[in-house]
Formats: sequence, structure tokens, C-alpha cells
Amino acid sequence: METRQILVVVLVLGIVVGGVVGTSVVLNSQPTTTTTTTESTTTTTDGVPDFIPRDQDLASYNISVPDWEFLMVDVDNFSISDAYGKFLILEFFATWCPACEYQNADNVKIFNEFGSDRLCFVQLSTALGDTEQMLRDYKDEYGLLWDMGYAIDSPADDFLKLRYLPTLVLIDQTGTLRWIREGTWRFVEFNATLVELGV
Repeated sequence: METRQILVVVLVLGIVVGGVVGTSVVLNSQPTTTTTTTESTTTTTDGVPDFIPRDQDLASYNISVPDWEFLMVDVDNFSISDAYGKFLILEFFATWCPACEYQNADNVKIFNEFGSDRLCFVQLSTALGDTEQMLRDYKDEYGLLWDMGYAIDSPADDFLKLRYLPTLVLIDQTGTLRWIREGTWRFVEFNATLVELGV
């Protein structure tokens, strides 16, 4: 093989391996900068920060999550208010996302750890190409124990400023936003955060 061919093979392998073991997938292809100005805490007229911080307890912001409604695959539509009284985890994902596949095992452990009496878990696809049958097959393949639906064209996208897949959103029993996690979340850290938040 010529040197150029070897470099192309190495580059392709690097992309494939990086995609499989990466911790998140960029949701939109807008260029990013190295500054952290997007992490500002200025607020809009309704009191919600223009960019809600990630990986911290958001209780001090007192953000009430709107009663979004999502189209579900095998059950009636799901609204945020359906989970009042339980801690709600929304995961925004896509069936084509390798990092989302990687997250599934930790999600199952979390669901088993806390149980459906304390925790409501809903997985929402952001991919236009994810059909109902694809979501059913995905659920079966990974042994997922919760409902799945769609977040396509949802106001949740703009409200939460979704940028990566997976993104996990934690909402407490009263409908208050408590945490946003972008990328994968290993069980030990995920579990510790839920305990800290009082699940």
C-alpha cells in the first residue's frame, strides 16, 4: 500500500472507532467556538435562563417545565404532568446514535435501582427517520423497560437548547427542572446524582 492509502485507512478507522466509543453525538452541525459565552445566566422575559446550565442542580433557578406533550409509540400521548409525583427522566436520543446505544445499559440499571414507583423514564427520538417499528425493535434489542416516543418539532428542543445526543433531562416530582446531562452518563455518577436530588 502506498503511504497515502495507509493514511486514508487510518483516518477512516479513527472516525469509525471514535464514533463508536464517543460519549456524545453533536445534534446540530452549527460551528462551535472555544468561548463559554453560551453558558451565560441571563434570562428571558419568562425568567428562564437563555441557556440553562448543564451538570449542576438547577433547583435555585426554579424553572417550571412546561406541560409538553409527546407522541408515543405504544401508549397514549405523554405529558409532563403525567409524571407529577414521580421523578421524571427524559432522554433525547436517536436509534442511529452510537453513544445513545452505549447509554442504554446504564439507563436500565438506573430504572431497576429506583423502580417505577419512584421514577418515570421516557425515551424520545429526535430523528425524522425513526419509525414506530424501529423504536419497537430498538426497545426489544436493548431490553428497555419504559415508553418511547418522539420529540420531533417539540418546543422542548428550543426550551432546553438541545445540542447533543444523548441528552438526559431530570425533572422532579413537582415538574421543576433539576438537571441536564449532555452525553453519556455512567451508572455510578448517574445514581449518585439521583440520590443527591432526592429521588
